Amino acid sequence: MKIRGIIFDKDGTLMEFSDIWRCAVEELFNEYSLSEEVKEDIREKIGIKSDSTIRENSILASGTMDELFEVISMYILNSEDEIYENMEEFFSEYLKSHSNMIKETCDLDGLFNELKNDGIKIGVITADNYRQARFCFQILKLEKYIEFLGSGDRYLNKPNPQALQAFCKKFSLDMNEVAVVGDSDIDMQLGKHAGLSIGVLSGVGTEKMLLNSADVVVKSPCDILSVIDNYNKLR
Repeated sequence: MKIRGIIFDKDGTLMEFSDIWRCAVEELFNEYSLSEEVKEDIREKIGIKSDSTIRENSILASGTMDELFEVISMYILNSEDEIYENMEEFFSEYLKSHSNMIKETCDLDGLFNELKNDGIKIGVITADNYRQARFCFQILKLEKYIEFLGSGDRYLNKPNPQALQAFCKKFSLDMNEVAVVGDSDIDMQLGKHAGLSIGVLSGVGTEKMLLNSADVVVKSPCDILSVIDNYNKLR
């Protein structure tokens, strides 16, 4: 079967995995006046290394808001509902006030245009909440291309195929007609449910790690066009 739909990961794949989430977490620490000892515990649990880089396949790299909440709520006495609502609002406002840190990994406008011209459906499955993910695509003026947005607060997190199945149902696609593009092992595990899994080196994932599960690894998402073209020529 030829590839007729593509699912992209968001952070590290379509958007640079900058310091925005790490900095946001550090600001959140100040909101709750946490001790340095507690901060260190949380950093370790969510994947912030001692050199301030992000550990691959960690909560901060590919986890959901729920997973981040579960860790942080262990150290705060407020009610769970209050903590979650505050965190969601905090991160949304942080994105708005630091929108200059939201950057694409390559010429996504050009990439999406070519995919559209080839009749390929474009979807995104991200661990981010819908509100935050949509805002990022609006800032980059890419929202018009995203025909499906599967967020962490609407679907089970990757590698569960629930969002992938919803994408296929919406466009009457077989899962073997879909390629999954991402920068983490979780993305590549999701790709096992699809026809093709493409790892990209634009995020936190290393080539060695991605090759454990990916069908092919490329430098950036803009390099997938030739991969899809060659794949389809063989079908």
